[in-house]
Amino acid sequence: MRNDVLFRCLVLGLTAAFGLIGCGSDEGDGNVTPGFPDQTGQLPRGSWALPYPAGPFGISKGSIAQNYELIGFPNAKEKIGDGVRFISFAEFYNPTGDGVFPENSVFPAGTPKPKALAIIISASWCGPCQYEAAEVLPGLRAEYNPIGGEFLLALAEGISGSPATPEDLTKWVKKFAIDYPSVTDPGGKLAALWESDSFPANIIIDTRTMAIVHTYAGPPPATYWKTFEKVIAGTL
Repeated sequence: MRNDVLFRCLVLGLTAAFGLIGCGSDEGDGNVTPGFPDQTGQLPRGSWALPYPAGPFGISKGSIAQNYELIGFPNAKEKIGDGVRFISFAEFYNPTGDGVFPENSVFPAGTPKPKALAIIISASWCGPCQYEAAEVLPGLRAEYNPIGGEFLLALAEGISGSPATPEDLTKWVKKFAIDYPSVTDPGGKLAALWESDSFPANIIIDTRTMAIVHTYAGPPPATYWKTFEKVIAGTL
């Protein structure tokens, strides 16, 4: 197997609780992997096959975010029964601003890619995160998604404060009927993008460039969402 496939085998080992068994190559090896919709044992197309800015990458405002690859649900409200997928930042890269998801994307083929991505890093134990998920984000997502704004939930910690498990993510997305991409971050990759232990942590990415536009620790104020609107419109 190639080195990138070996890496994904290690990742799958960390996510065994999702029901992923076996680890196939891109060419397919006949193994059955119930966690994947195609049931073939093939891993979904990885970030190496998707276009992405060359970098250099960074973690500060104005820097291009690294092409992080996380594990979760493209749309948990509708597709939680299909199992988890690798979801990379490259899926959202939209250099022209009017791109659509291709046939082999984890997202519905032909649907518009977002122009801006709001990443919400939450913890199961966090009261403000729970309030935000129940009372704030549904209305904001309904407002921004039709004009090119998408949300990405990254559940960092479970109810005990330990790294979020597959069960934690499943409970969270069911409880709050989340219909936007939702992932776990067991390796803490996204922690580099914010410098506070406060939850929720919030990051705005301009998907035309995959640059970090703004970060905010704690429940974001109205000005944060005004910035998100400007990124969607391409006026910032």
